[in-house]
Amino acid sequence: MKLKNCGQKLNLELIELCRKHELTLRKSIVSLLGETPNKSFIQKITDYSIKQKSLFNNILYYRFSKLSFKSSNALKSYMNSDISIQGVIFILSNPESELRNIRNVGRSAIAEINDFVNSVMELIDTVSNCSNEEDITIL
Repeated sequence: MKLKNCGQKLNLELIELCRKHELTLRKSIVSLLGETPNKSFIQKITDYSIKQKSLFNNILYYRFSKLSFKSSNALKSYMNSDISIQGVIFILSNPESELRNIRNVGRSAIAEINDFVNSVMELIDTVSNCSNEEDITIL
């Protein structure tokens, strides 16, 4: 957004103000509706058995280790170094627009992080469909 007769500093301040209000507005709508984004995925994770949680964490660590250095550091700082089920719940409960606002991360890293989040959502479905030990050991 560019305004006429507006310096770059004021323009950046206005952009930052819009971003802050966007997140506030989105959170207020979520609180009014009583829903969080990706609520079904969060519910699936909380319903995991102990073996499912262990399997999920192991695959999550493996997939996280395959990320680039910049993307993994950005996710670690965003999730407060919690690469586990709690960190995934944190990512899924926050709007995607917050992922775009991670500092010092470019487009390619954001694309890689979004791919990682999508693969984690697929993993949640896969692990939740494993009902017994035989299914879990096959994965």
